[in-house]
Amino acid sequence: MFNENSIKIAQPKLDGQRVNMYVNGDKVWQRTTAESGTVKVVYLLNSVYRYTSKIFEGNLYLPPTQYSGISQLEIFDLANETVSPVNMTNNGDIMTSKIHDEKLYLPLTGLNRINIFDLINKTFENVITTNQFPGNTCQIFNEKLFSPGRNSNSNHFFDLADKTDITGGLQKTSIRHTSQIYKDKIYLPISFNSTIEIYNIVDTQFLISFNKEITNLTNMQRFTSQIHADKLYMPQNNGNCLEILDLISEEVETIELPNNMSRRTCCFNGSKLYMPQNGGVFLEIFDINSKTTETVTLPNDMQRMTSKIEGGKLYMPQNGGSILEIYTI
Repeated sequence: MFNENSIKIAQPKLDGQRVNMYVNGDKVWQRTTAESGTVKVVYLLNSVYRYTSKIFEGNLYLPPTQYSGISQLEIFDLANETVSPVNMTNNGDIMTSKIHDEKLYLPLTGLNRINIFDLINKTFENVITTNQFPGNTCQIFNEKLFSPGRNSNSNHFFDLADKTDITGGLQKTSIRHTSQIYKDKIYLPISFNSTIEIYNIVDTQFLISFNKEITNLTNMQRFTSQIHADKLYMPQNNGNCLEILDLISEEVETIELPNNMSRRTCCFNGSKLYMPQNGGVFLEIFDINSKTTETVTLPNDMQRMTSKIEGGKLYMPQNGGSILEIYTI
């Protein structure tokens, strides 16, 4: 039996990233976090696949995908670093999410369903739609959720008020994994291509109209993007390229990054773009002023499909596991 007076003879042993404490050979205590330089490793409740995450009022929301076999939304308290689960009754491929009016919208890619989580009351509403949600990315504008086709020329509009939906058409069949809104336009970078599609946001039934294509980009994979100071940043997945599209002049600048690696997520904090490696140990930090890149080695070789920054910390949940890395900026 553990005796608190004997703690002075306890010896810590590192078991992966868990720190176990032993007294006379018996494990008496386990700490669920471990620090490595400026990176803390926290263990979440479930070992699941995570493709998207959102932060709202001090909590990090982590929905799983259907591959996980576990239908729980994990809510990570950023201040206390504790996790609480909420059961989900309607699970599937949750590849993207949006927060609007204190609700978390979780469309199920390839299915005619959407989960709507009330962030105040912590309750789920499951809505069956007429049409399937076709994409890996979504945006909300004009009180509708827009989901462009992942590998098609279709798009889907879900009305947030009356919970009805319609489908429309895009310019052509393309692979779209990311999207951004800038002023009155929506930008759809194309993956495995050298093109970005630009659509006007209009006040009609289908909400968008084709504007133009920019075709002088690099032929590469684009899974993530961010807008900062009138520029669209698009890091390459499986390569070492960072494209920067000036949204005013529409000129394109290409930066060579130091690592040939997979990038599925990126975040801005001030003048720096953070790009965690998916399936590796690197974190690239690109300074947009000096146009230089710093590479940080993270403690875990793991998949990172989503990331968020809040309060000077970068949160990187594991895809296909239970680890949450917290990098202090």
